[in-house]
Amino acid sequence: MTCSAVSVVFLGFIGHCVKKTGYTGVTVFSMLLFVSWFIGMSFMKNPWFMLIFETIGYIAYVVEFTGLISYFGEVTPRHLMDTVQGGVNSLFLGVGCGIGTALCGFFIDAFGAVNAFRLCAAGTVILLVLFVVSQAAYFCFKSDKEQERESLLE
Repeated sequence: MTCSAVSVVFLGFIGHCVKKTGYTGVTVFSMLLFVSWFIGMSFMKNPWFMLIFETIGYIAYVVEFTGLISYFGEVTPRHLMDTVQGGVNSLFLGVGCGIGTALCGFFIDAFGAVNAFRLCAAGTVILLVLFVVSQAAYFCFKSDKEQERESLLE
C-alpha cells in the first residue's frame, strides 16, 4: 500500500519530466530505476528494506508505463488512438506480464532468487545500452538528413 501511494504521488511529476527530458530521458531514467531495483533486491538482507526497493520498483513502473502511453498518444493519429492504446495495454499488461512472470519463475527456479535478480539487472543494462545507442544513431542520422534537405533547398 505504501509503495502504491508513493508511486501515485510520483505520477504527478512525470509530465514535467517528459517536458524537461523528453521520452528518451524518461525511458532511460525508468530503466536506471529498474536496474537499481533489481540490484537492491539481490543484495537485500533485511526484509524491511523491501519497502524501499518495492517503492523504487513501483516508481520505475509508473514512469515507464506513463511515458510509453503518453508517447504513443502523441505519435498516433487521432482516429487510431483507441486502437493503439488498447494494443499497447494488451501487449504491456497481457503478454508482457504473462511472459515476464513465466521467465522470472524459470530464472528463480534455475538460478536462485539472488542470481535471477542480478540476471534481470544485467539484461536491463544491456537493453539500456542498446536503447541509448539506437537513440544516438537515430539522432545522428536525423540531423544528417535535415542538413542534406537544407542544402538542397538553398
